Amino acid sequence: MKRRTLNPQSLLVLATLGVFVTAVAPLKWSGWTNGLRGPFKTLIAPVSGPINTLATWLRPGESRRAAVDATTDQLTQQVEFFRSETLRLEQQVEQMKQLIEALQSGAAYGPPLRLKRVEATRVGADLGAGTIDVSRGTMDGVAVGSVAVPTSAPQHLIGVVSSVGPTVATVQVITNARVSPNLLTALILPAGSVAPDALARAPRCQFRPVGDGSLVGEISAEAAAVVQRGDAAFLDDASWPSGAQRLIIGRVARTEDSDNPLFKRLVVVPDLDLLRVRSVVLRTPTDEASPAGGGAR
Repeated sequence: MKRRTLNPQSLLVLATLGVFVTAVAPLKWSGWTNGLRGPFKTLIAPVSGPINTLATWLRPGESRRAAVDATTDQLTQQVEFFRSETLRLEQQVEQMKQLIEALQSGAAYGPPLRLKRVEATRVGADLGAGTIDVSRGTMDGVAVGSVAVPTSAPQHLIGVVSSVGPTVATVQVITNARVSPNLLTALILPAGSVAPDALARAPRCQFRPVGDGSLVGEISAEAAAVVQRGDAAFLDDASWPSGAQRLIIGRVARTEDSDNPLFKRLVVVPDLDLLRVRSVVLRTPTDEASPAGGGAR
């Protein structure tokens, strides 16, 4: 006798009817289905994630997209706010560092000056002549004898304006052998030691640029005994413009023997490459008829 089998259509109808009856039947009659929940979830869980992702891609929810866009815009605004705040705080910190370094350079102990400060960009350089050209001139109040300091390190001395036009000025750097004044008297102090008593006891040395990027001077062997490598040389020379006083001309690189055993030779090197600074601040006294010094020979 041939066994009768159900076709797929009949099985689908019976399964659908069974699911419907189970769904509408009272809980006491359908409670036995709870035991099938675990195995069913085990079979469905691996594919539920990809199916959900596919459904979301095929029919993205507009409300969800709008919420995501709003959150993204808000986060972008917060990032821009904190970025600007970070830059502002970094600028304030840098200004405070420059102020502290300027005070440590001894400027607070010098005579009060009214200086006009003009920032200028380096537009050219003559390595052979030891000069740089900057983008300010007489139209901006710059004059022969105006002092140039680096924008990034205003406690250091670059040089003095030797010639000036309406819109461009030429600065003779202090390491050029032809700079005028040609001698620079400086106080030798450890970094940060700018108290009045330290200034009074500081060794003094007269330096001269030798043309190799350094300045050389002789000092008594007794005074040289307290000088150490890295000590700063602060300009203290009445023949130089008042705006240059107490600025750092360099740091002691080494101490050498001289021809006279009673003296030592100090070699001072600036902290910066003076011919390659990107920008400078030109300092011109406003309460003097004409700045002292200035000009190349």
